[in-house]
Amino acid sequence: MRRPVYMEVTKDHFELPLAVADSPYELASLRHVHVTGVLRAIRHGGNPVSKYKVVWIR
Repeated sequence: MRRPVYMEVTKDHFELPLAVADSPYELASLRHVHVTGVLRAIRHGGNPVSKYKVVWIR
């Protein structure tokens, strides 16, 4: 079974994780930002400068 993990990553080509959470709401809370910004960045994931990502893991 796969589940999503939500991350804030560095904006360089390495995309190193800065914060990891189980939900976009938890990630927003960890980073002290509004959840709408996190959700919008994830929805437009094709944007190479986005610092929020969703990764599916087993």
